[in-house]
Amino acid sequence: MEIIEYIWTPLYVVALGYALTRLSGKKSVAQMHSYDLIFVITLGTAISEPIASKNNWLAGGYSLAIVIIYLLLSKLVLINFFKNTLTSTPTVLIRNGDIDEQGLKQIKMTVEELLGELRIKGFSNPSDIAIALMEETGKVSVIPKSSIRSLQPIDLQLSPKPAFVSIPIIIDGEVIIHNLNFIEKDEKWLYKQLQAYNISEGNIHTVTLATFNQEGALEIDNDHTHDYGKGIYNYKPGDEN
Repeated sequence: MEIIEYIWTPLYVVALGYALTRLSGKKSVAQMHSYDLIFVITLGTAISEPIASKNNWLAGGYSLAIVIIYLLLSKLVLINFFKNTLTSTPTVLIRNGDIDEQGLKQIKMTVEELLGELRIKGFSNPSDIAIALMEETGKVSVIPKSSIRSLQPIDLQLSPKPAFVSIPIIIDGEVIIHNLNFIEKDEKWLYKQLQAYNISEGNIHTVTLATFNQEGALEIDNDHTHDYGKGIYNYKPGDEN
């Protein structure tokens, strides 16, 4: 009888939680699939069971059963027959510059919230958007119209260099030796690069960050403050202007 309880109770809790999460809408999911969110909630509840009942074995059994159910759902969602049942399709919020009011009602989002999402993505006007969707994870994806999207290298028929991640060589005045070895340079080369910035070996502690760039040179940010002066392009929010 106890074995049946271990199986039935987690199934009931997961099914009920999943149904309530889907009913509450995508906004409540917070960038998780519905079954991901309910897994976190139910597992947390099961693990905390010993605090309330002092029954470690019961909590362990429920937690194990919940994990097994979650793993099963993760496998089922990869199968097309179950995927449409366990997940939802994206909801259209804007199409060709026109706000879809029905889509907003479906996911319980206000126009103000939609405008906020657009601003986060760097857009201020819905009419500039080709399509905006709320994905199943609750995240809003935005594709601008071709007339206002960022210019791409392919538009100019250019072949840009491969993406390059700047390599830290000095952080807070400390030389990162293994990174220096990685770029096949030595400290003699480093100090020569520092001289171009009027930084001696004895003043290396003033370097906040030094990185090795794609051109093979060192870029430096030190702890010296800079006076950028006044002007409308140097506005700083607050009352210090």
